[in-house]
Amino acid sequence: MSRQYIQSQLMKTVFQFLLYVSLFLTFFLLLSTNNPQIINMSRTAATTMATFAIVLAILTYVYGGYQLGVRKARSVFSSILIAIVLTDIATYLQLQIMNVNPANNDRLILFGEDFWLLCAAVVLQVGLIYLFVSLGYHFYFTINPPQKCCVIASSQEQAEHIAQKMGTFRQKYRLNDVLHYACADVRQTILHHDVVFLAGIPDTEEAELKSFCYKNGKTIYLQAELEDVIVSTSQQNVIDDTLFLYIHRVEPTLLQRFVKRLSDIVLSVVGLLVASPLMLFSALLIFFSHNGPIFFRQDRATIGGRVFQIIKFRTMYQDACDAAGKSACENDDRITPVGRFLRKYRLDELPQLLNVLAGDMSIVGPRPEMMENVHRYTREVPEFEYRKQMKAGLTGMAQIDGKYNTTPRDKVMLDLLYIENFSLMLDAKLILRTATIFFRRDSTEGFQSERHAVCPALRTQTRYDVDPLETGADELPLDGEDVELRSEPEPTAEAPAAAAPAPSVPADFTPELSAPEEAEIVHENEPMETLLDITLLAQEPAPETAAPDTEPSPDGEPCTDTDCEACIAGTQPEPTDGEPAASAAEPPPAETPEPTAAAQS
Repeated sequence: MSRQYIQSQLMKTVFQFLLYVSLFLTFFLLLSTNNPQIINMSRTAATTMATFAIVLAILTYVYGGYQLGVRKARSVFSSILIAIVLTDIATYLQLQIMNVNPANNDRLILFGEDFWLLCAAVVLQVGLIYLFVSLGYHFYFTINPPQKCCVIASSQEQAEHIAQKMGTFRQKYRLNDVLHYACADVRQTILHHDVVFLAGIPDTEEAELKSFCYKNGKTIYLQAELEDVIVSTSQQNVIDDTLFLYIHRVEPTLLQRFVKRLSDIVLSVVGLLVASPLMLFSALLIFFSHNGPIFFRQDRATIGGRVFQIIKFRTMYQDACDAAGKSACENDDRITPVGRFLRKYRLDELPQLLNVLAGDMSIVGPRPEMMENVHRYTREVPEFEYRKQMKAGLTGMAQIDGKYNTTPRDKVMLDLLYIENFSLMLDAKLILRTATIFFRRDSTEGFQSERHAVCPALRTQTRYDVDPLETGADELPLDGEDVELRSEPEPTAEAPAAAAPAPSVPADFTPELSAPEEAEIVHENEPMETLLDITLLAQEPAPETAAPDTEPSPDGEPCTDTDCEACIAGTQPEPTDGEPAASAAEPPPAETPEPTAAAQS
C-alpha cells in the first residue's frame, strides 16, 4: 500500500468517527434537557441509544455514508442529511412512546417542548455535516490530486460521451489522452496514466487490455454493455473444484408479485392522502395561469408493451407537447412559468399515484416513455426492448441515478440492472433513495440540442516509443501494431549452409491416421458428444478390413513412412527383383557440392 492510500484511509476514518459521534451527542444532549433518563443508566437510555444506532446504520447502508472521493460532495451531504433526519425522527417517536407512563406523561405528546429541541438538534446536525463534508473533501483532494486518465475507445463519439461524464467530477479526474484501441502504443499509454476508461472495444482486444491493466495495477472504468450487466448479476457456483458463473433469468415469484401489488396499493393511497394539499395547491396554480386543462394525459408503454394513459399536471402550454411530439429541452419555451416550478420539485408527477392505484404503473420500475421515444430508442438501442419485462414505475434506478436527459443507452443499462437484481428489499431501498433527487440540481435537466464536451481528438498515431521489453514478450500485438519479422541469416563461407528443407507438401494432402491418433485431435469448438463418440470408437477394436490401397514396398510390406517422397507425390515404385525402379515422377537426386577448404578445416 502506498503512503498516499494510507493517509487517505486514516483521514476518512478519523473524520467519519468524529462526525457520527458529534451527531449522536448533539441529539442526546439536547433532548436530555427535558429527558434526563436518556443519558442515565436506565432502560430508556439503552433502548433509545440502540434505536438511534440501528436506524442510522440501516439508513447509512441505504443512502451511502461518508464516501469521500467516491461521490460528489453534494451527494454525500444530502445522503448523510436524509439519513440523520430520519434517524432523529424515528428515535424521537420511540422516546415519546416510552415517555407515556405514570412518571412522565399520561398521553402521547408529539409537538411539545421536545419537538423544538428536536428541531434545534437537526439544525446543529446540518451545520456539523456541512463542516465535516467540506473539510473532508478539502483534505482528501489535498492528499489525492486529480488522477491522470486516458480514454481508449473505438470512436470519437464514445470518447466525448465519457469526457462529458468525467467533466462533472473534475476534482477526481483529469483527461490527458484519447486514443483508438488499435493504436500501436496503447500499452505504453496505459503505463503513463493512473486510470483507464474503456468503451466500445471488441471482446478480444478488451480482454487483452483488461488483463494488461490488472497486471500493471491500473484502475479500469469499463462502460457497461448488456453482456456486462448480465454477468454482473451472476452467482458464483463451485462445481467439484471449478468455479462457474451461474446466469439465469429469474421471474418474480407469485408471492413477490402479490406483495409488490399490495405495497403499490397501500403506498399510493397513503401518498394521495399525504400529498393532497400539494396536489390542490398545484392544481390551483395551473387553473389561475389560464394555460389549459389542469391535467395532461398521454399514451405511454408499460409491461409487455401495453399502452396506457399517464396522468400528470400540465407544465406546457396547451397542445404544445402533442404538436411537437418530443421531450422537453433545456430552456424549452413550451414550458409555462408555473410548469418550471412544478418540474423543479417534481410536483407534476404526483397524479401518477392514480395510475399506480389503477394498476397501470408500479411505485418502482422503469420509467414509462412516450410512444414516439419507444419506437425511436428501440431502433437505436435494441436492448431497450428488455425494459418491457417490468411494469413501468413512478421511481426507479434510472430516475434516481440518472437524469431526465439521460441517454437511451445509459437509461437501458440502469433499468436492466434493476430488472436483473429485482427484489422487494431493492424496491424498499429505491423508495427511500428517491428523496435524494430533490437535492440534485441536474435531476430535471432537459435535453440539449447540441452537446459540446472538452475532449481531445481520438488519435491513431503513435505518441510513445513502443518498447518490446515494456510491453512484455507474452503479450499479443493489437490490431494495427507493427510486428517485426526476423529472417534467418544467409549462409556464408565461414558457416555451412543449413540442411535442405523438407519436401513441400501439397495443399490437398491429408495423412491417414490410426484410430488412437485420430482420437487425440481435439478441435476447440467440437461438440462434447462428438468427442465422446470419437473416444469410444478409438477404444473399440478395429475391424479387419482389406489391405490399404497402397503399393507394397520392395520387401512386400506396405509403405508406412510418412516422409516418403513417393507417398507424398502419390506414386509408388514397382517392385523388381533387385533394387526398385525409379518412378517417373521422382526427381533426380541433387548433387552434393564438394566442401571448400574452409569447411573441411
